[in-house]
Amino acid sequence: MDRSAESIVVNPRDVYAAGEAAAWVASAVKDLAGIEQDLPALIRMDWYSPAAGEFTALLRQHIRNVSTTLEDLRTCAEAVARHVEEIRASGHEVS
Repeated sequence: MDRSAESIVVNPRDVYAAGEAAAWVASAVKDLAGIEQDLPALIRMDWYSPAAGEFTALLRQHIRNVSTTLEDLRTCAEAVARHVEEIRASGHEVS
């Protein structure tokens, strides 16, 4: 049996929450992608010291963490988009 054709029970709060979640995740992905793109520029310093080295190491780790979080958020965005489509397929409008 094709489960995608099954109707789902939709609570009106779920419709609102799905729309809000989709908008939030899309905004978070956009914002974090911009941050991820801008962070490496902070590593380019004209001065060197133990503190600058520590800053660079910490920032490089943070950039890796941001990249991982961004990948996770993109996966979340795909999942919430599918959820929104399921709600729409059951006849509800999601804004």
